[in-house]
Amino acid sequence: MSHQLPDEYWELLGPNGPFLCELFHNQSQLVVQLQVANNDLQTRVMDALDDVANTASQATSAVA
Repeated sequence: MSHQLPDEYWELLGPNGPFLCELFHNQSQLVVQLQVANNDLQTRVMDALDDVANTASQATSAVA
């Protein structure tokens, strides 16, 4: 995401500009990774809920 900010922005930060740019870039990458992991976990939870509902339905049918 840091590539969306102009180089002038980072230059205005002075000697810490390159460090902060790298830090911002790394943090942005971590946020994306966490979003992907979160989406995967949400999908797994929904699948698990479906599995539980299907198993409960099958158990009810078997008892009846």
